[in-house]
Amino acid sequence: MSTRIAKTFENLRSGKLLGPTPDMKYMVTGGTGRFCRGCDDLIADFDKAYHVRAMRGGDFSLHLACAEAWIRFRREQHDIG
Repeated sequence: MSTRIAKTFENLRSGKLLGPTPDMKYMVTGGTGRFCRGCDDLIADFDKAYHVRAMRGGDFSLHLACAEAWIRFRREQHDIG
């Protein structure tokens, strides 16, 4: 498992990163120059990223790989619960 994905799962489990909820809106954008809320690494200009707008927790960005882990985490929680 890549370090970014592992770090994203760690941040989700610890509560530092909120899991996706139905009220969140997201879109794929170009690199934002912001830090990824999933892995805490910089999202470079040449990277693609998810920009997420959340009612709680404000706006944040995720690398595409971190966004996939973020969505997968939600699916796993749904399957478990």
